[in-house]
Amino acid sequence: MKRVRQIALLSTILFAVLGLAGTLRAQTATGEITGTVVDASGAIVPSAQITITDQLTGSTRKTKSNTSGNYTFALLPVGTYTVTAEATGFRLAKHVDITLNIAQTIRVDFRMELGKVTQAVEVKASAVALDTDNSAISQTITQRQVSDLPLNGRNFT
Repeated sequence: MKRVRQIALLSTILFAVLGLAGTLRAQTATGEITGTVVDASGAIVPSAQITITDQLTGSTRKTKSNTSGNYTFALLPVGTYTVTAEATGFRLAKHVDITLNIAQTIRVDFRMELGKVTQAVEVKASAVALDTDNSAISQTITQRQVSDLPLNGRNFT
């Protein structure tokens, strides 16, 4: 009887630990680009065609803005991207040189201008001062920073 209780207790603990492991957040090697598409007056532009292109590999992904004018590209590898937005009756809008780091969410909003389809608006990316889309705190550490860490006389081997 005592042995059965011990086995039941150990099984319960094992299942609890395995159940918690599934809910923990793992580190990720990807990022996310999200944004909103509006026209010159600030009204939303639903169903705008959004295309993202990795400038290094040339691979592209496409999506459409939803009824709120929002779009999201999740699980993007680290790299430099170009994002374009197209909608009927509006000029092509383009953001280039958007650098995405690990576990970073970048907001790329579009303000579509009325015009012919042959006209385009190009915007160079700039650094985001405040990330309002993600509460995570992260930092990319370079190899030089790791090499320059003080060892305080300790031998790492």
